[in-house]
Amino acid sequence: MPTPGEVHIHILRPEKWEFRSPSRDALAHLRPEEVIQGGTFHLEKRRREFFWSRLFLRSVLAIYLQKEPQKLQFQQQKNGKPYLEDDSIEFNLSHTDGLIACSVGSRRIGIDVEKVSAKGNGLDWESLARRFLSEEETQYLFSQEPRYQKDCFFWIFTLKEAVVKAQGKGLSFPFQRFSVPLPPNGKQAGDPWDYVSRYFPTDEVYLAHVVENPTGVSWVYRFWEWDEGALYGFLNGNEGTGIVGFKPMDFDGIDPNQKIFGGKFS
Repeated sequence: MPTPGEVHIHILRPEKWEFRSPSRDALAHLRPEEVIQGGTFHLEKRRREFFWSRLFLRSVLAIYLQKEPQKLQFQQQKNGKPYLEDDSIEFNLSHTDGLIACSVGSRRIGIDVEKVSAKGNGLDWESLARRFLSEEETQYLFSQEPRYQKDCFFWIFTLKEAVVKAQGKGLSFPFQRFSVPLPPNGKQAGDPWDYVSRYFPTDEVYLAHVVENPTGVSWVYRFWEWDEGALYGFLNGNEGTGIVGFKPMDFDGIDPNQKIFGGKFS
């Protein structure tokens, strides 16, 4: 279990391990309503992503809570944020093409991952920027060199999405009414969140995380990547006694406790 002042972030790359659709035995770890929901996705890739993200979430939480994955009871807040019926542990889940991320902690947390394709994915990010970013963020974004602007948008947007998710608010929340920390000033006085942003170059994915931090303590972030053996082993009942068998992530040599407020942006 994360200690106070500590956040655990777990990563799974289904495409790296060429995950196929889950077997019937694997799906038995989900609730019937989850299986039904996953079956509504017409594209097999999206259906597979949904099932593995739910199996991953249940596996991560089951280890912390020492329960069987299928026995975890989830409820939803009015805006759709899930929570555990009988536990105070805080968690959040996000998935995108090729990467699933789950964070666990003791305070309100939010995580978001977004795929950025170098070849373009048909996403009109400029229109999204003008729709969702604040005036301050929009000015900062379009002040960057054009070659960096798309990356800068995803860096800002994932942080904003993580804040909204931590608060349990949906996409209907007015994103333009708040700004995330921007260089060179960083956090403003009274900002109740602690921010971390990472870019995974091999996956072309931005990861953003926030945790409630009203007192300004220094949070410690611990990252783990699960491989195929770790997840299948857990689902097959070989989980042992705690979080074992997962390798700490080194982010290609980047210190995982180093907080980044802009990376290559200035």
